[in-house]
Amino acid sequence: MKKLPKVVDQIIEGIEKSDTICVVGHIRPDGDCIGSQLGLTLALRAAGKQVTCWNQDSMPQTLAFLDRDGLVDRPRKGREFDCVIATDCASFERLGT
Repeated sequence: MKKLPKVVDQIIEGIEKSDTICVVGHIRPDGDCIGSQLGLTLALRAAGKQVTCWNQDSMPQTLAFLDRDGLVDRPRKGREFDCVIATDCASFERLGT
């Protein structure tokens, strides 16, 4: 089997060392963004991590059915995380402010 690139090992190590994680997506979220955020959030929670799922913009009503449990929230000041993971985002600017 092919060995994983070193960067993948570093990402896994960073996640394993983190207790609190924030999963973020790009501004004006679409289905790929919301789906990626929710999938990763649920997987990390299943692994025992404390995970917050944030998006700068509100979720479009047409996608609300994806988040039945209301996991995706707007960012709040004063929160700190051991790790922040951006999903489905091509550039830093697309993360918003």
